Amino acid sequence: MLIGCCGPVEKYRQIANDGYDYFEALGWQIFDFGLEDFMDFVVLTEEVGLPVRRISSYCGASPAIVGPRFDAAAVKAYARAMCVRAQMLRVEQIGIGSPKARQLPEGFDKAEADAQCEQFLTITANEAADYGIGIMLEGVHPGYCNYLNDTAECYAMVKRLGLPNLHLILDLYNMKRNGESWDDIGKYLDENRSMHVSTDLGGLSRGVYLASDEAEVAETMAAIKKAGWDGCVSIEPEPTRLDEGDTKTALELIRKYI
Repeated sequence: MLIGCCGPVEKYRQIANDGYDYFEALGWQIFDFGLEDFMDFVVLTEEVGLPVRRISSYCGASPAIVGPRFDAAAVKAYARAMCVRAQMLRVEQIGIGSPKARQLPEGFDKAEADAQCEQFLTITANEAADYGIGIMLEGVHPGYCNYLNDTAECYAMVKRLGLPNLHLILDLYNMKRNGESWDDIGKYLDENRSMHVSTDLGGLSRGVYLASDEAEVAETMAAIKKAGWDGCVSIEPEPTRLDEGDTKTALELIRKYI
């Protein structure tokens, strides 16, 4: 099993020094970088050697995944630009949670939203396929957005589309906040390509595992092992929670119980 950490590029060297197996970059940050800053990061990854296997936080509020701002041309343009940069970083999978891009106004037709999301995923996955990159759809709890919250619904959409490079990422924090049982993890593993874990700090706050969270780490890793998952697992706190020392503690705890 490979253990990674999600975070801004400013934390890349710290995560490498901690001994993580890979780094998971923030998609919106990678997209927003000027060319010079982006190339500096590419050079840094080549010098340091910690692979950037995953991208999460695909976009901010734009391009919209669903809703009245949905624009297929904007979806395609964003996906193409993102995948060019992801390929330069040798990224294998891109995760799409992006709750700000999937917030529906009251009364918006659910069937229309589903059709938009299917179009978004099809366009994005087809662009990514040209670069040998996979796309992972993530269920996000309703505190963040009001569309595709439930893992089962995400799984059904992935199955319905049947695209060869479109799969799932299971976020155990979101599953728990949804009231979903971790005993169900095994039902989704045929489409799963990665996992996210984090502590629940209340509200919309997520953190890394601290020494005081050891019992929670043991419970979480036991659920992952029971399900039979042995792929990538990334800790995904808020970017402001990646204090030096804490990220190393989190890795040590995960490795102790995995």
